[in-house]
Amino acid sequence: MITVCRIEDLPFGESIRVTDGVPAPLALFNVNGTVHAIDDTRTHQDASLADAWLEGCLVGEPA
Repeated sequence: MITVCRIEDLPFGESIRVTDGVPAPLALFNVNGTVHAIDDTRTHQDASLADAWLEGCLVGEPA
């Protein structure tokens, strides 16, 4: 387990990018108090998914 932040520091609907201590970058999203982790690497464009918008559990195009 790797601590990257306190849950209080990741508000609902927000995300962060994690690169330290992981083999590949991760995007963490707080969806109504539950943190979801996905691969932060987009397959078709060089952009971080942690920069994308979040609506419910849907991740949109990065800004």
